[in-house]
Amino acid sequence: MRKQRKIHTFVPQILKTNQLIMNKYETVFILTPVLSDAQMKEAVEKFTAVLTKNGAEIVNEENWGLRKLAYPIQKKAQASIALLSLMQNRRL
Repeated sequence: MRKQRKIHTFVPQILKTNQLIMNKYETVFILTPVLSDAQMKEAVEKFTAVLTKNGAEIVNEENWGLRKLAYPIQKKAQASIALLSLMQNRRL
């Protein structure tokens, strides 16, 4: 029997230190199933590069692999899924 993963929901957490506010975010990538593992990693790396360039700190990165979808997206019943947890800084 497979262990089920907890589904993450969006709940922003705000940490205040010296007028610096850090918001915690999680984002899930749903990518086409025809991509290879290397192509999927490359797509996630491109997105993380954009985030880090704009001041985000990547806390956690998980590759959930190929999963069956609850309903088809663009006529595809499976997709490659990845999760990113990040902290974004902003000043008051």
